[in-house]
Amino acid sequence: MIEAAELTTLENTPHVFAISVINDLSERNITPTPENYTVWYCFMNGQHTALRKDIKARLKSNPNMGDSEIASLFETYFGVADHNKAIESITEHLIGELKHVLDNLSDVNGISGSYTESLEALSSALSGENNQADLQPAINAVAQATRKMAAENLTLGSQLTISTSEITQLKIDLEEMRLQAMTDGLTGIANRKCFDIELENAIQFSEQEKAPVCLLMLDIDHFKIFNDTHGHQIGDQVLKLLADILTDSVKGRDTPARYGGEEFTIILPETELEGAIGLAEALRSRIVRRPLVNKLTGLSMGKITISVGATQFIPAESSEDFIARADKALYGAKAAGRDQVIAV
Repeated sequence: MIEAAELTTLENTPHVFAISVINDLSERNITPTPENYTVWYCFMNGQHTALRKDIKARLKSNPNMGDSEIASLFETYFGVADHNKAIESITEHLIGELKHVLDNLSDVNGISGSYTESLEALSSALSGENNQADLQPAINAVAQATRKMAAENLTLGSQLTISTSEITQLKIDLEEMRLQAMTDGLTGIANRKCFDIELENAIQFSEQEKAPVCLLMLDIDHFKIFNDTHGHQIGDQVLKLLADILTDSVKGRDTPARYGGEEFTIILPETELEGAIGLAEALRSRIVRRPLVNKLTGLSMGKITISVGATQFIPAESSEDFIARADKALYGAKAAGRDQVIAV
């Protein structure tokens, strides 16, 4: 099997590299599906930093990653691409409906022009010295044009009603897809893409308003061991539970997000470091007091603990440096024995 340290020794020929990826998947007994291949290809080429870091941490504690774990990684890091394709499809339908409306309006404009010509012809006939027989063709033309316009207006009204309904539904679908693209599929909270956007927004607000913003990075302690002991389905339930606790514990513009794997973050706009530490301690205490019970068997599964890194934004630093300092604080908490909060 190819380890992370050996990545740089791989030949850079695409064909050779692709074979290396498939061979490594096979040696690890991971099914080489398109999704699994995508995850492992990006891990082995080292270009997806967050994914590579996540997998290296998982392999360190459990070298035997399974298909379900790879599927979770694909959803976390690449699921958004499927949402983007869906959004493109909805947008195309929306543009099509708008074009349909414009075409209908264009048709009516053409009929209106014809109707105007008929009226002008009748007006001209009436102003001259014409008898009843001479006027009759002009009158008939106006009557025919009137009936045609009435019919077309009725059709247009019906078509516009249908198009309005279609456009309204497409707008709803587009908004739903936008939200899904920003939501973690497993936990229902903000995903990594949403986190990146919200962090940039929080930093921009902080710099414009001279307001503080803090960041918490937290990680479930020994989660791989818990997964191996109780299974990935139970592990997924624990991730959902933690996400629910984070959501229940924040307020206002605070944004909890799943950063990747068992690592979560909370963006805290307009919050000083002291307040961020207080929230982190409250979360840590709440989680460690929460007993875990298997609902199917009724048996206790013990408890989980979290390690938390907290930091406050330094004016003019990049978002990458901000995250790196929070991450450093998190690993400081783990190095100090876990189940604690470290601030830098």
